[in-house]
Amino acid sequence: NRSHIYIASKHCETMPVTLYDDIDKAANDLLRDDFKFERKLKIKSKASNGLEVTSETVMSGDGASRSVLSKLSAKFAHSSGLTLDKLSISTHGRVIGEASIDGVADGLTLTLKAEDGSQNNSAGKKYSDYGRLGAEYATDVFSVTGEVDVVNGPTVTASASASHENFIAGGECEFNTHFDDEGGPELESYDVGAGYNGSDFTATVRSSKCLGVFNAAFHHNVDSDTQVAARVSYSTSDESVGFAVVGQRKLDAATTTKAMMDGNGLVSLAYTQKMNSRCTLSTAAQIDALNFSSDSHKFGLAVTFS
Repeated sequence: NRSHIYIASKHCETMPVTLYDDIDKAANDLLRDDFKFERKLKIKSKASNGLEVTSETVMSGDGASRSVLSKLSAKFAHSSGLTLDKLSISTHGRVIGEASIDGVADGLTLTLKAEDGSQNNSAGKKYSDYGRLGAEYATDVFSVTGEVDVVNGPTVTASASASHENFIAGGECEFNTHFDDEGGPELESYDVGAGYNGSDFTATVRSSKCLGVFNAAFHHNVDSDTQVAARVSYSTSDESVGFAVVGQRKLDAATTTKAMMDGNGLVSLAYTQKMNSRCTLSTAAQIDALNFSSDSHKFGLAVTFS
């Protein structure tokens, strides 16, 4: 739901230009991944023909708000270029399907994404049905994407990016035709941004909420075992400022630790241990440093078998 203009760098001119959505992916992934405050058991298996099946059960919330969600999903890639990226069914009565096909033309990928099912579940979670047809095309000079949600609107989302030396500029917009209701056509979102990618770091500035919020992000690969990232946000409506800093360290080939702190005084810790070739244990905790005596602290535990 955004439209952005970015600038970031390219290390190799023969590589396809980064898609708009992925320009600040390194910083966002480090700030978001592994900090999961839920209890999860995941089992992954892969058949000899390449079919991947994953079952997952997640318990989230506390007290009266506690809920359990289980999902069974499959993934399969065919040699023809057709890939079933996801086929998932959950105990909330939701079915999700995602498929893509490569090889229609050099650099072109066609996508299909859909979700449908029940709106009633024990957690009271709200879901949105959708059916999206999309395309991605990338060269070493520019990339473009387009997607049409034929269920809602229909709504059209488009993006483009182009590179020059160490920079890439792009943008995205979303337009709702409102053919399915009484409203008129509407440009629902737009945003801008810029960024730079050095040999071992990336820096971006981007807006969200139709220029209502500006976010500056920085990611640095200190060495092969250490990464750091930071993000500062500024809201033009109330002039509020937020920030978050995170660091990750690989202690050895099987052990990774992370720590993050934000402007609200929340300190988050994550620890991932590969027990053996088929089992991984992940833990996470969040502490409210400004109100240590409260019961707002969180803890998460995940076990993955593969």
